[in-house]
Order: sequence, then C-alpha cells, then structure tokens
Amino acid sequence: MLLNQQHETSALKNQIEWRVGQGDKIRFWENNWTDEDRPLMTKYPNLYQISKQQQQTISLMGSHNDAGWEWNFSWRRTLFDNEVAMTAEFIEEIAQLTIHHNEAYSWV
Repeated sequence: MLLNQQHETSALKNQIEWRVGQGDKIRFWENNWTDEDRPLMTKYPNLYQISKQQQQTISLMGSHNDAGWEWNFSWRRTLFDNEVAMTAEFIEEIAQLTIHHNEAYSWV
C-alpha cells in the first residue's frame, strides 16, 4: 500500500505547480520554490555562500518593471573565474521563472 501511495503522490506532483505570486513569504535561497526538488542554496552552495542576500524573500531580490521581473543579485565579493560559468547557469535558470507580483502565492 505504501508503494501505491508514493506513486499517487508522485503523479499529483506532476499535475500541480507552485505559483510564486508576490514572493513576500518565500525565502529565495532557502525555500524550495523552483521546479527542482531542492532549494537554490543546495543546488548552488558556492553562490549561496557569497550572496549578500541570504534569508531574503523573493520580493526583496528584484523588482517589477515594464519588461517584467528583474533580478538584482548582490555578492560579498567579485566572482572568481571558476564561478562565472556557474553564475551564468544560475541566472539562466532563474530568468525562466515567473514572478506574479499582483497575485498571492498558490498551488495551481
């Protein structure tokens, strides 16, 4: 019975998604809010360590303008050469996520 329950839970997860909304209650690095099954601090631990924005909500990590949501990252130091490719991958991933600034967060 447990195996069937796990299968049903997995099937349900494939049918719903988390809509971030304003992002005022979700911590950018620490909460699991992307399509991954882990927080960004786990996926990008080196960037998390040098971020000046640890413990910040999504709403404080950028702003909405005419073109949409614009992220504003702040680092404790200049990125090392070996961190540039990782940062580019990170920014590309984050740029694909939609922030619905006029809505509350919800499951859809």
